[in-house]
Amino acid sequence: MPSSLCQTFQPILLVLLSLRLSTTLPPHNQHSTLAFGGPKGSASMRGWFQTCARRGMSDGNVHPTMMAVADEAFNVAPMMKHTHKHWRYFFKLLSRRSVVYSEMIPATKLVEEPERAYEEYLSHSSEEYPLVVQLGGREEEVLGQAAKIVRASGKFSSLNFNCGCPSDTVAAQFRGGAQLMMEPHHVAACCRAMRDEGVDVSVKCRTGVEHLKDSSLNDGSEVFTYDELARFIDIVAREGQVKNFVIHARKAILGIGTIDNRMIPPLDYQRVCRLAEDFPEIRFVLNGGLTNVESCKELLSTTKLHGVMVGRQIINHPWSWARVDEEIYQEEPKIKTREMVLQEYIEYVRKEKKKFLEMDLSEAQMQNNTRIMVAPVYNLFNGEACCSQWRRQLLTMLKHGVSADTIISSSMEGLPGQVLSLSQYEFVPDHLIPKYDKAKVSVSQLTSQIV
Repeated sequence: MPSSLCQTFQPILLVLLSLRLSTTLPPHNQHSTLAFGGPKGSASMRGWFQTCARRGMSDGNVHPTMMAVADEAFNVAPMMKHTHKHWRYFFKLLSRRSVVYSEMIPATKLVEEPERAYEEYLSHSSEEYPLVVQLGGREEEVLGQAAKIVRASGKFSSLNFNCGCPSDTVAAQFRGGAQLMMEPHHVAACCRAMRDEGVDVSVKCRTGVEHLKDSSLNDGSEVFTYDELARFIDIVAREGQVKNFVIHARKAILGIGTIDNRMIPPLDYQRVCRLAEDFPEIRFVLNGGLTNVESCKELLSTTKLHGVMVGRQIINHPWSWARVDEEIYQEEPKIKTREMVLQEYIEYVRKEKKKFLEMDLSEAQMQNNTRIMVAPVYNLFNGEACCSQWRRQLLTMLKHGVSADTIISSSMEGLPGQVLSLSQYEFVPDHLIPKYDKAKVSVSQLTSQIV
């Protein structure tokens, strides 16, 4: 077909493609992971800012360098051992406009070992913007110092303060995360300390927090009511000058574990949407339970929410989110295929490999870096008949000590060309993919057995 006719009929072809869904049934979902290995050593605060100046990230002084607040219509949640820089780069090949978050970074780590923490947490590329850095902690002074380091480290969109993590370590042992929702005045003070460094600050929290023994899971009586949630938002917004909140639409139940907290407390979208009604001057992003682009579009079009946030579903089925730019940000359709994405990612991996070879890394650290660069593509073919073959080949080649780019490119060779050339509109919907709960193990668990 002549190129002029292709251009003429491209919109029609895109519509037809959007109506086609692959119908093959797959094996189970599994998760990617991260294991970082970086240079040893630490640096003083002064030494760190001198390092920033040498790298061209800052002149050594703290002054406005942050980007304007990003368009937060679609956000990728901060996930430990998942949203590292390699995964973020990979997902930006699927959706350039999405706002991506770092893993939660302990503020104390940044302050005590800024050089090492930079390599582990803050190292990034400009292709990842808009990028939000999430900090965890509870000490005002430490959070302020950490904010200063973040600001000197790149043009991040903003800082996000973690007030929603329900893990026993974070919430119980260190009195951070979701535990902070019981201390709104202290949260406001922490946010002020970070804002004093000239950084835009948002807060990620739950719709409430309860201890298991007092929880509504026991007798149905509600301890943390909507009024308590509204009070928390009001105090943090006024005293902490916070105008952006990300709300996980579940309560945190302290004492039942992190994984159970993503499943057992019921979703309460109505409570989050009510916040958006009652606080029109504040921007609210809803997180939790969103499984496809359509559900995100519906929430954005029928409520006063400013954005949505998706987490594990993107890790498990990334290709089903490759049309976010067209569907949510309403950009002009631009066809991409998994083959195109993989080729671009392989080029990125080769550049990263050169950097690693210049570093004095142990063999174990090199193996870890290989695993973390392979992990983002592990679920790229979820739902397709060739998914098991793809995963098996990746894991098998990880045994042999070859580089990540070789593993990915060699694993591509055995895949059907028809699947590689499917567009972002062609995928198996999540509800058609069988779930095998007992088989849900992460890539880290799998690769640790074979490397």
